[in-house]
Amino acid sequence: MADAKRLWYDGVMQSNKNTQQLRELLAEATALVPVGSRWRHYKGGEYLVTAVAFDEESLNFEVIYSPIDAPDIHFARWMSIWLETVRWQNVSLPRFKQMAD
Repeated sequence: MADAKRLWYDGVMQSNKNTQQLRELLAEATALVPVGSRWRHYKGGEYLVTAVAFDEESLNFEVIYSPIDAPDIHFARWMSIWLETVRWQNVSLPRFKQMAD
């Protein structure tokens, strides 16, 4: 599933967009990585997605997130990296996996 999300992401970010198109893309992006959802990093940390935003210069999507145990600390990661598959201990895993509510 992560690969399909990555292909969608790569396709939509390749051209300039007007405000309405950006809103539509943001709605699609937040369907993939919902605000308020909890995710587990492949190395074990658990995080809460607090927003999905555009990088000002590139218009790449960024996932804004906080550690579950430190909600006052915020990180930003490109959505393309958030959704990628990584190889760890000879196994292919999603970098982040959504946790059940």
